[in-house]
Amino acid sequence: MTNSDLQTLACWMTGQFDNLDQSQRDPAWFVALRLWCQPLPPTANAILNDIAGTKGAIGLFVEQAPLPAGDKPYRQRLFLLCPAIADRALTVEYFGFQDQRPYIGAGFDPSRLAAINHEAIQTLNNARFPLVRSGDRFTSRAEPDQICSFKYGDQQGFVSLGFEISATQWLSFDRGIDPQTGQGQWGALMGPYELNKCEC
Repeated sequence: MTNSDLQTLACWMTGQFDNLDQSQRDPAWFVALRLWCQPLPPTANAILNDIAGTKGAIGLFVEQAPLPAGDKPYRQRLFLLCPAIADRALTVEYFGFQDQRPYIGAGFDPSRLAAINHEAIQTLNNARFPLVRSGDRFTSRAEPDQICSFKYGDQQGFVSLGFEISATQWLSFDRGIDPQTGQGQWGALMGPYELNKCEC
């Protein structure tokens, strides 16, 4: 993979996705979701690069909402697609927000992303993963024992992260993890969420 692949991946990730087909096939395990992904404005992208200690990386904002209404977005987060530097391969790093409230709805109103500053961003533990391209797909997956931790309010959350993305589909492997048992609690418990790109 080359650094130019990051531009391709960012283009494929940008837009709206939903898993309506999957949720209708298997409603017991997959709730219907809509996911939005927006590129960060230049100032916010520079801030995220600075926090990550990299240059030339591409920052993306992601949130999702339950369907059919899709009007209660949650799980706001940031992706940073990082170029290869020296002997380090291409990677993806995840970030959160200290307070998500100012950015709720930025998936469909990206003007809200202009307010991002250094203090808004929460760094996460174990949140950088290698990025691999195979044919028409990009993949980034945590190792089985690589659990990402983050704070929300006065609590600690734990997740296993990963995706596989093509020009038309976003497979999400994200799962909430019980730190005591290592078992999944929510998310992709029975395989990935199959989110298809849509014009909705």
